[in-house]
Amino acid sequence: MTNLNGGTLFNAEFGIRHRAAPYRKGQVLHSVFAAAFFDLDNRKILIHTAGVTRVVDYDYIKSWQLNWVEKSKNNYITYSDVHFQFATTDINNPTVRINVSRKEIGEDWNNRLNIIFSQ
Repeated sequence: MTNLNGGTLFNAEFGIRHRAAPYRKGQVLHSVFAAAFFDLDNRKILIHTAGVTRVVDYDYIKSWQLNWVEKSKNNYITYSDVHFQFATTDINNPTVRINVSRKEIGEDWNNRLNIIFSQ
């Protein structure tokens, strides 16, 4: 069990690291330098970016967009710089960027985020 924010968050184990695995009762969106852990039961998010970790409510996220750079060469398309750009309600941290390794993973997470925030 991880005890964060005075014991207010997460009734499941998780790790912030590259190739982090989803934890028992939530979902994790991660990259090497940033991660977002979603506590589905308590409607909380642990966000880790630039060495700073904070726990926020779902309403901290106003919107998000999945972005990437598309390159075409010899009729072959590749995608790079795939990332989510989250708009927040925090005037000091108005955006949060989390990279994902592939466009397909980003598309899966985009659908997952729609489900998470529509509950």
